Amino acid sequence: MPPEKKEVRPSSRGGRTRTPAFLKNQRGVKSWKEASAWLEWRGIEDIECITPDQAGVARGKMMPSKKFTSNTSLALPSAVFMTTISGGYPEDGNGFHYPEDDGDLKLMPDLSTLTVVPWEEDPTAAVICDLVHQDGRSVEFTPRNVLK
Repeated sequence: MPPEKKEVRPSSRGGRTRTPAFLKNQRGVKSWKEASAWLEWRGIEDIECITPDQAGVARGKMMPSKKFTSNTSLALPSAVFMTTISGGYPEDGNGFHYPEDDGDLKLMPDLSTLTVVPWEEDPTAAVICDLVHQDGRSVEFTPRNVLK
């Protein structure tokens, strides 16, 4: 005997499938699973992972969306926060000194800020990131932390 066929019912009227609301949102998702679906639904190829420096300039890295959704750890040199508004470095003295440990900081994406970058030719998204030390401690002097 052939196996019994299961009855297939459409998920909404007219036999069309319903698109989850989070996919229709222009900005932000709540989880990595939603982020993966959101990016795939829009055909996003690249993600700009950005964070503002002390002068408000966006700093960060770009990566393929597949790497982003694998939750690969991203790092940014802490020296980014030691540059002047013109991109130079201040001289020692006047209360400023370079720390001995100029290690990398980890970029932690805030998925609620995930959005399409409309001016890019290739399908691209951007996400604002928070910065933490390698041991998970918050970086107190970043603009996003100062405003919290």
